[in-house]
Amino acid sequence: MGYTAAVFVWMNHRMYYRIKPFLPTLGPLMALALLLSGCSWFGNQEDTTKDWSASKLYSEASAELNSGGYETAIEYYEKLEARFPFGRYAMQAQLDVSYAYYKADKPEEAIAAADRFIKLYPQSPYVDYAYYFKGIVNYNRSVDFLDRYIPTDRSQRDPGSALDAFNDFSELVRRFPDSKYTPDARQRMLYLRGNLARNEVNIAKFYVKQGAYMAAVDRCNHVIQHFQRTAAVRDALVTMIDAYKRLHSLGYAHSAEAWAGGELAGGLYGVSLGNAFFGESMFSAVSGASRSAFLCLAMMLFENGFTLIDSQVYTDYVAGMGGVDLPRRAYLERLAAAAAAPDKRGPWHERFPDFPASAALMDILGARG
Repeated sequence: MGYTAAVFVWMNHRMYYRIKPFLPTLGPLMALALLLSGCSWFGNQEDTTKDWSASKLYSEASAELNSGGYETAIEYYEKLEARFPFGRYAMQAQLDVSYAYYKADKPEEAIAAADRFIKLYPQSPYVDYAYYFKGIVNYNRSVDFLDRYIPTDRSQRDPGSALDAFNDFSELVRRFPDSKYTPDARQRMLYLRGNLARNEVNIAKFYVKQGAYMAAVDRCNHVIQHFQRTAAVRDALVTMIDAYKRLHSLGYAHSAEAWAGGELAGGLYGVSLGNAFFGESMFSAVSGASRSAFLCLAMMLFENGFTLIDSQVYTDYVAGMGGVDLPRRAYLERLAAAAAAPDKRGPWHERFPDFPASAALMDILGARG
């Protein structure tokens, strides 16, 4: 208290008297501050590992890991990496700490540690394990607490972690086809692939319920093209048919068919919007049947004001029927103009009574005799 008074007495007289009334309260406050700082000084414990060798740190960290002391193991491994970054233990510690993070329920840190190992030691004989381990962590991230006790459909969940796991395992299989971890990774990929396919179908079914039928068709088509030989393909086809039926009932989906002897010989189907027709698929049981159906449809469309037939993919077959490959800007301009026209909905055999007959087609056939 005397030292504090001496400091303030040194200041000018006016300021001293302004502060003087507060001096009795400064004493206890400073005493409390000293007490708190003293507690922090006495509370610091000496780092018992400061003189440990790399071997000692690694052995103690491994012992903690094996006994379930994951947080302590992580602390020791990180100290080992910081103190001995170029020693032979540092490489193994980098791999082991990723497992410790995983056991401590810290998947993000586990994956980050595995990535660091891959980046720092790309030629390590254990780098294949790092790729495999990343896949395992992501694989198990898609399993929550209830999954371990109650059977659930994982395809109903966000596929983010499952997709990450699939990509991790794919990278392992691509880079290390002969690794001892590859057979297990392949089996897990088969399971994940089926789950991802079912997830896409579930989304497509949701779109159908919401009335987003073309979005549902796109999802189903993605499954059919990219998840072949999975059980979900059949469900995708059923859902796609359902979506097209609903579009047909609304007057948007149409088909042009060629029949021979009372049997369906071929044809095509698609969706109309304004003065545009978007072909979805062609089918043929008899050679030339789908081409004949398309020719009849195209003539009818152009006679009734349609300005665009979109085949989606430009092929030699499309070119052979007079199709042209438009630049993106020209296509978008034509699409905007066509889509702005009123929709020609409803059953086309009622809207266009002469279909599939076409005056232009009749002229062509007549000219050929």
